[in-house]
Amino acid sequence: PTPISYLAGLYIQSNTKSSPLYFEPSAGNGLLTIALPPEKTYVNEIDLTRNRNLYNFGKFKKVLNKNASKPFNEYLKFFDGIVTNPPFGTQPPVKINEYQITKLEHLMLIYALDTMADNGRCCAIIGGHTEWDDLGRVQAGANRIFLSFLHHHYQVDDIININGKLYSKQGTRFPIRMI
Repeated sequence: PTPISYLAGLYIQSNTKSSPLYFEPSAGNGLLTIALPPEKTYVNEIDLTRNRNLYNFGKFKKVLNKNASKPFNEYLKFFDGIVTNPPFGTQPPVKINEYQITKLEHLMLIYALDTMADNGRCCAIIGGHTEWDDLGRVQAGANRIFLSFLHHHYQVDDIININGKLYSKQGTRFPIRMI
């Protein structure tokens, strides 16, 4: 939804340097970049039609056409801010450090975070809600592994569960989290 996109953009801009660069690694049609200055924003989209739309109508600094489920090696620690809402899905397990990553959105977010400068900010929207067990731990499984990875490697300011009804007029009611 547009309000979430706007807040995500404001959040990642709140501590950047004087000439920041921003990145949306799975841009779709570019809605998550609504609050970002296009002349300072790189977008990536693998779908050719959406990629062409971003190129023709977005006025972005750069439009990439890379598979975001693979590392962006040429942009390591390059961007001051990242916004992303990667597609949700399962995938064959990929081991990153000691963590076994089995969800596509988790893997794509990890590769996006590799492009973030040391003092950068990221706002990611991923599927589902974070739920806890009786001992106050994130429930076992892919989410616990992924969130453990995030907390081990990054400063996580917050994880906000958002009811899918908020954007039901856009065609889905799936619950999401803003990290």
